[in-house]
Amino acid sequence: MNLIDRYVYAVTKGLPYKQREDIAKEIRTLIDDMLEQHQEDVPYEEKVKRVLLGLGDPELLADSYRESKRYLIGPQNFESYFFILKIVLGAVFLGITIATVVGSFFEPQEGIIGIITSYLAILFSALMQSFAWVTAAFAIAEYKGVNLLDKKDIKEGWSIAELPQLPEKDAAISKVETVFAIIFSTIFISIILFAPQAFAAYISSSPGNTIVIPVFNIEVLSRFKILFVAIFILGILKEALKFYYGRWTLKLSIPVVILSVASAVLTISIFVNPDIWNANFALEVMKHFEINIGELNMWNSLKTGLIIVIILSTLIEIVTSLYKGIKYNQ
Repeated sequence: MNLIDRYVYAVTKGLPYKQREDIAKEIRTLIDDMLEQHQEDVPYEEKVKRVLLGLGDPELLADSYRESKRYLIGPQNFESYFFILKIVLGAVFLGITIATVVGSFFEPQEGIIGIITSYLAILFSALMQSFAWVTAAFAIAEYKGVNLLDKKDIKEGWSIAELPQLPEKDAAISKVETVFAIIFSTIFISIILFAPQAFAAYISSSPGNTIVIPVFNIEVLSRFKILFVAIFILGILKEALKFYYGRWTLKLSIPVVILSVASAVLTISIFVNPDIWNANFALEVMKHFEINIGELNMWNSLKTGLIIVIILSTLIEIVTSLYKGIKYNQ
């Protein structure tokens, strides 16, 4: 029965969720019928092996259940691509909306018509670019052979030993955490690319008058747009791999570590540059609050602290990924 379960899992794991249960029942019925028709006097397990070998490579069988072929992304990866695309577009919408609401609340002088026009223009641009980024991430991964389904090259032979193990409970990767990571990173990237002014100190100097002090040097920050896009794509690829595999293995841990390191290097290369920060941020804040030089120095050290946090979080992710990958590798 374990071999049958593994075979059914291998066939259905890359199919649309709404179809998996029905297809699994259909395959089990087919296997049962084939077992009943098997007349040779051999042990039951041997009959199962022969029947499964007769059905062939589960990934090729899975292809026959897919309704259409999509060659840019690939039929095996399209469901993961479409699912993540919906998450990203929803997160971009949320991020741009939050940034616009915050900006309009503290800077109402633009007028309601201007705010709505600007919001729609930025939102449309952000959604189109996000669509392009996610599509590019999946297309590049497939073009380079980074197959989210771990699909093998088509070959004449296929063996029972190639069936994947059923995922253990402790080895499972929470899809909720994966989705949350995608949403959080997308909101952050969309705001920093399309509404970086939202990262600011908003100080009420008088009734109806608010002073906005940006954290970043907006002009310099815009020069790093390509790096932010690269970080976004690396993050999407990493979470897409985790989302699809659904369990930790060494084969998953290695690309996750590589993508995490690459993302961290790019992130550090951006924030270590002193020009992206508003050099007058702390001084301007000091004008409105009673802050001494010691507290100013503490603020300046926060930028170094950010780099340390990025490094430590990356190291933790590397160690955790490798540990789980080795422990649950099958």
